[in-house]
Amino acid sequence: MQFLKKNSKIFFRLFVMIFFASFLVLGLKIYDDYGPVSEEKNQIDAGHIIWAEITGDKSHYPELPSLAEYMNRYYGQGATFITVLLEAAFGFTWDVNRIWKLRRLWNFICFFCASFCLFQIIKRRYNSYPLAFLGTLSLILLPRMFPEIFYNDRDPLFLSWIIFSLSAMLLFLRKTNLFTTVLFASVMALTINIRMFGFILIIPLILIFLNYPGKRRWLFFIVPIFFLVWYGLSPIAWGNPIEILKTAVVHLTTQQRILDTQGSTQILFNGVYYPEQELPWFYLPLWILISTPLMLLCLGLIGGGYICKHPEKDNPGYFIIDITLAASFLFFIIGIPILRPTLYSGWRHFYFLNLSLVWFSIFLLNAVIKSDKRWLKYMLFSAEICSLAITLASMINAHPYEGIYYNPAFRSYAPDKFERDMGFTSTLECLDYLLDASQEQRIEVMNANAFVPFSLIGLPKGDRERFSTIDWKIQRTPMKYVIFNYNNMQGNDMSFPYYAPIYNIEQNGTKLAEIFQRTNNGLLDPSDIVESIHTTFHDNAAAYMLTEDQNMIWTGAEQHNSDEKIILEFSDNTEISSIELFPGDHTEACKDLLFSTSSDGNSDWKELSSEQYGTNGWLFHSPPEKFLCIQSNVITDQPWQLRQILIYGKTVPFPESHQNGDV
Repeated sequence: MQFLKKNSKIFFRLFVMIFFASFLVLGLKIYDDYGPVSEEKNQIDAGHIIWAEITGDKSHYPELPSLAEYMNRYYGQGATFITVLLEAAFGFTWDVNRIWKLRRLWNFICFFCASFCLFQIIKRRYNSYPLAFLGTLSLILLPRMFPEIFYNDRDPLFLSWIIFSLSAMLLFLRKTNLFTTVLFASVMALTINIRMFGFILIIPLILIFLNYPGKRRWLFFIVPIFFLVWYGLSPIAWGNPIEILKTAVVHLTTQQRILDTQGSTQILFNGVYYPEQELPWFYLPLWILISTPLMLLCLGLIGGGYICKHPEKDNPGYFIIDITLAASFLFFIIGIPILRPTLYSGWRHFYFLNLSLVWFSIFLLNAVIKSDKRWLKYMLFSAEICSLAITLASMINAHPYEGIYYNPAFRSYAPDKFERDMGFTSTLECLDYLLDASQEQRIEVMNANAFVPFSLIGLPKGDRERFSTIDWKIQRTPMKYVIFNYNNMQGNDMSFPYYAPIYNIEQNGTKLAEIFQRTNNGLLDPSDIVESIHTTFHDNAAAYMLTEDQNMIWTGAEQHNSDEKIILEFSDNTEISSIELFPGDHTEACKDLLFSTSSDGNSDWKELSSEQYGTNGWLFHSPPEKFLCIQSNVITDQPWQLRQILIYGKTVPFPESHQNGDV
């Protein structure tokens, strides 16, 4: 026992080394387990656009817009631009899959280093390895945020750089010189370049001015250095930095978001679909309540109150952090209903508030250590360790979908009432399944709310090129598979006409994604059932609609009108139940169709009762007779085009007398 006491620091240091080495190895092993999210491709493009803006060389990615025209132009790339420099060093020859992996590795390395910085800050303040370890582990074991430290290069990355900024501030306060001054200003500039919420770092500058009279003159260097670095990292601001700053701040508001989406986005929140501009005031608090581990939430909130009631002013540097994190937490919790910043996809935009909860919880645990109530110490520390162990176990069990997390108090209530796979990360598993299960060299997939085109960057080039994709709302050919993502949807039931489910991914009792395969049940061969097909315009090309050649397209009059008709003549022994019509290049979808039927094709045409069945299908309430007429009631400047007609039903045997030749 005496030996352990004498060598306790050595054992703690060894334990810390093993812990961080294990965390590093884990991150390097699982960084590409999570499917790509749409923002990743956008941020890759942003890096290339900024490179073109800086160098004037647009030859590598000529298809990309200019920076001034890019929708994500206000999101800075300063903290991730090292990945673009590495690409440039290799002549921009890397495949997008390698770039995707590189950026994920960089995001993780930033968080890994930030975790170590947080460990050092807590250890220095409380002179306690256990508290530092608990605080760091509490930040890492946040199930909602953990996957995003790899693929979200804005929100968890912003949290990482806030920690870097606070570390640089403490270094500046301990040893003030030109190097620490430039470092502090530069790290703050990088932090604000990631997210404009970084302006909360004005609070430490004000507090330094008030509490450190001897360092005030250095602030006159910090401010201009900060603006110079921020300006250099923000090419969008090179023309008019003040105007860009104002516009970027406005861009964070819901009002600007509505301009981008035309107010069309509906968000599932607490079992109700809200227009995103009308989300209730408790959106952020409720998300924090249901998706944060309960122990951390309780300790953090109680600790926050304890900090306000018992501030520790004996060490001004850490007191500045106390005030900064407490003020920012209160500001965003109270200010959200007033300022109405962009709120969607859970609360990922505010993941940096997790740092406040972790900081407050450690402050409270330290106060408990100093108390003389031994029972309280054992109870709290035992509960905290058990909570972390349970959270870790649930994350391991749910991997790679640990981000679909609700704490035990809401686990049975929440899954069907909130958004699910908000990053659409499950799509990659669906693609992997099809690669293994499909024998075709060309895999045809319809994208149904699954962000398939973005998810393909998670595959090597050879696998990626096996897929042919199209959005299910503008299906132009009968694709073999559909991948559907259940995010922002209640219930586990989704169906696609002419398709049957073959594979699904579930978490917390709810489906995240599902694959459907085309069945062709009841599909009839047109050569067996169609005796003739005629059109009022370009009749010589009418037969194209009955072939499987997707390059053969029937095109109507140059300016389409409702006078155009397609008339099908069926054999006598056919009973048609539904029909699919696949549009050509000039027609987005077949809609407003009118169907009529006749026994002889000359007279007695009567309207056929039908309803749209999926995107391109039409279900008949009663089968058409010998002749079927199709008209489109849409008047457009573009010609009406049809690529293919598929007919479903059954053949009806002739009466026995007919088969014997009797009339």
